[in-house]
Amino acid sequence: MILRLSIQAESSEATKRRWPKLPRLTIALALVGFLCATLPAATAQALPKTEEVTLAGDQVNLESALKGNTGILILGFSRKSGDQAKEWTKALLPEFSAEPSVAIFEMPILENMPRLVRGMAVRSMKNASSPTERQHFLPVFHNEMQWKQVAQFSEADDAYIVVLDREQKITWREHGPIDEKRKTELVARIREILSAPHRDEPTTGK
Repeated sequence: MILRLSIQAESSEATKRRWPKLPRLTIALALVGFLCATLPAATAQALPKTEEVTLAGDQVNLESALKGNTGILILGFSRKSGDQAKEWTKALLPEFSAEPSVAIFEMPILENMPRLVRGMAVRSMKNASSPTERQHFLPVFHNEMQWKQVAQFSEADDAYIVVLDREQKITWREHGPIDEKRKTELVARIREILSAPHRDEPTTGK
């Protein structure tokens, strides 16, 4: 019995010598790597199903309009936010309205507006917009809570800017009034998305 215990002790010591104790940091990093490898990849946040009519009278299915394009959505959830949204639209339309792969929509979310006054409100918005702006002005009467989640809503009277890449993944969020710094950063980000190669675009080598 004593001999067997002695052999087991020697075997255990030999195992320790063959497998030196790993530093805790190494073990932690290995564990993190394993967890990252087994976790599912992040997915694009689904936008609410939206089929509405622009102030120009065009029926828009938002999912179809954004498919394969860079999307700029300018959201408002109150009457006061509309002033900020209009300034964002006026600043961004000249930059990107000529880009066929950019879809810009100013989207007041009006689900809570009483039905009796919706027509009057839409006519007022139309009268205050230029013909070009009407093509990009999309009043939304459904799914307010879902749109608030997309915008990460916090301030009722702020405009919310949501930018999506070609795969409809949100790459930029902003809220509040426009200023030169915000505009410059946003325009640069959109230009970066536009210059990125498509997934199915072949790579060329020298």
